[in-house]
Amino acid sequence: MLLPADRLLQLLQIEFARPGVASDAGDVSSRQSSAMALQLLAQRERAGIKAVHQQFERLISVLTTLSSRLPASATALRQSINDAINALRAGSQSTSLTDIEATWWRVLQQVETITAQLRDVQGLDATIRTQLIDMLAAWESDDLVGQPGPAASSPATTTEPLGDASLAAYLRDRFADPGLQVTSFRPLPGGFGKLTYLFDVAGDKFSGSFVMRRDFMHPLLGNDCHCIDKEFEVIRAVHDRGFPAPEALWLDTEHRLLPGGDFIVMRRSPGVSGGTVLKPSAMVADDMVEKLAVSLAGLHALPPLTELSALTESINQQRGAMPLGDCVKAYLGDWRQMLMRTSHLPSPATMSQLDWVLDNVPAMPGMSGKPVLVHGDVGFHNFLIDDGQLTTLLDWEFAHLGDPAEDLASIRNNMGDTLDWKHFIASYQKAGGAEIDMSRVHFFQVWGHVRNALASILSAPVFIEGRVDDIKFVVTPHIYVPMFIRSAQALINAGKFE
Repeated sequence: MLLPADRLLQLLQIEFARPGVASDAGDVSSRQSSAMALQLLAQRERAGIKAVHQQFERLISVLTTLSSRLPASATALRQSINDAINALRAGSQSTSLTDIEATWWRVLQQVETITAQLRDVQGLDATIRTQLIDMLAAWESDDLVGQPGPAASSPATTTEPLGDASLAAYLRDRFADPGLQVTSFRPLPGGFGKLTYLFDVAGDKFSGSFVMRRDFMHPLLGNDCHCIDKEFEVIRAVHDRGFPAPEALWLDTEHRLLPGGDFIVMRRSPGVSGGTVLKPSAMVADDMVEKLAVSLAGLHALPPLTELSALTESINQQRGAMPLGDCVKAYLGDWRQMLMRTSHLPSPATMSQLDWVLDNVPAMPGMSGKPVLVHGDVGFHNFLIDDGQLTTLLDWEFAHLGDPAEDLASIRNNMGDTLDWKHFIASYQKAGGAEIDMSRVHFFQVWGHVRNALASILSAPVFIEGRVDDIKFVVTPHIYVPMFIRSAQALINAGKFE
């Protein structure tokens, strides 16, 4: 089992100790995640060492095939593969389930390193390399899905303790308004990167409907705008230029009356989400296709955000002055460097797919000019819709400078066949969007899935090491990572835009 059993048991104790877990109808997600944790533990007890031995044998078969496909000159890499195979065979002699699982983790790290070195092998045919990446993706995704046993549940979210009483005390202190009341308060189910709360306030100095978006105590990722203080600056900059981003009111990095991560408070925008992270809630009507295209073209046409000249590694003056292709390569390289230097859940398949991305960056035509601000996760799950209008684009944590084709690819990945693609592209260009070769869209579709897998495996240690006690992260390796790996590989294998 990849996730530590003692950590799962600890989280289950925390989860079932929460008040109201048996009766709170809004707590469905924690029960689903608890079920996944129990599934993993039950499967470990049922299958024991025999199941890990089977995992060893499947990986030995993959490594043997990998070694056989390498050119004769790759002697050092072939030796590394043999070392990994021998480590698996030696580890299988242990009678301790804990020890054999530790061997599995170590060998996965070895195999990830081997996968990273494939990129440097001279004389490795491109077709063979693609086949090897395909083999790794199929093996790893099947392995992760199979570890919990049958009938895995779908995840949603849980939240840190925060309630209307503590929030009211904070706001009364901030606005010196002793009569202020929080009249409604609701944690909002959603993604894995932030905690989100909706609340209404009645007071003399502060009132209305608002949203709090908050970091975990230990942010899951440190790049792009994943830390809320960076996301706050981007949201304000684009909102100030008239783009429909949330109205961000303030950033709080001290919050002495609300212990926890840093947060921002935004005025609540009208509308509801148009879908989930996986798909829109319905087919997208032609007029909505046009509105989406106009909105995205407007984002990509924003004037330079000069106040963000040194915000992050991927939003700064130097990146903005680069040729587009160089900016894209630098951005993708940042992710690989972060993976190599940061503790993460070992994933040979994700490493191999990341290197495919780095080696297949399409040519960027000169007419594309300089990099633009890219949202990075455009879809109806991040758009609010009110009375047929797109009112607000939410969640800017993946924002960076790059190729506008990346946002088009997000649309394609998130909406699929629910949207008339040709109509969307024509509307985008009519609204001022650049003409973009569809090979670039296909490339960034692959990247979108690989990036999501990277975000998942990079955030896992925050959960495993006990820095975040949120049981929903149990499901990430066994539901989302395999889904991202398989989706990326299907696009790699397709070889062209469809």
